[in-house]
Parts: sequence; structure tokens; C-alpha cells
Amino acid sequence: MQWEAAAEYFISHIKGLKVSGRRINVGVQEIDLSIVNTSLDSNLWEMGAYLLTECKNWADKVGIQVIRGLSYSSNMKGNKTTLLFAANGVTRDGKREILRAAVNQQFILCFTKQELLKVNSSEECYELLIDKWRELKACAEREMMV
Repeated sequence: MQWEAAAEYFISHIKGLKVSGRRINVGVQEIDLSIVNTSLDSNLWEMGAYLLTECKNWADKVGIQVIRGLSYSSNMKGNKTTLLFAANGVTRDGKREILRAAVNQQFILCFTKQELLKVNSSEECYELLIDKWRELKACAEREMMV
């Protein structure tokens, strides 16, 4: 619950993103936070009108099964972007699955505890989100060229 509160705090500091629901059941999976994008900012709007948010405050890294579950839930809800707050990051296989999903225009942006501890302002929250988005999009575009 504390990690979900940290994710919500981060999101609330990005103008135009609003938490619209908490602990929503989607099939067999529960989505921790749903986010509505009301921004007119072109960088944010490109992420879609609706973002799912999953929070994993685990001692271990998040693995491929969680990533596949998020991809499935995102696809079922018809959204483009999912925010994954994974306290200790994602495994190598999980990162490959995130890239595979991005090639298919389904974006999972991962935020770690270490990264969140470095942000000190709303502007830095926004920049971290946009940097993650651009980096994943660029990786997906490179992958498609191969």
C-alpha cells in the first residue's frame, strides 16, 4: 500500500495525469491505479488517454510473467501505456518482454525506488516520465529496423 501511495504521489505531480481508480479488477488481474490523461501536452498525450499503473514493492526484480500479465491487461483495456513501479527493477527477460511489447505499440514504463528517490520536483517527475517514454519508443523503433 505504501508503494502504491508513492506511485500515486509521483503521478499527482505530473500536470494533466489524474488517478481515476484504485485496485481495479481486470479479469484475473488487479490493476493498482488507473490514470486518466487530461493533458494537452503533446508529449503526455502521445501516451494515450488512459494509463494503467501496477506497483510491485518486491525484494526481487519483477519477472517476465508479470510483464506478460500487464501486456495482456493493457490489451484487454485497449490502452497504450502502462506504468510499472517496480521497487527493484525488472529482470533481463522482463526487459526483453517490455521491448517486445513496445515493438507492438504497447508501452510499459518501469520506475524503480532508486529513481523515485532522485526526483525533487514536479518538473523532475515529468522529465523522468517523458525520458522513459522516449527511450522505450526509440528502442522499439531500432528493434523494428533490425
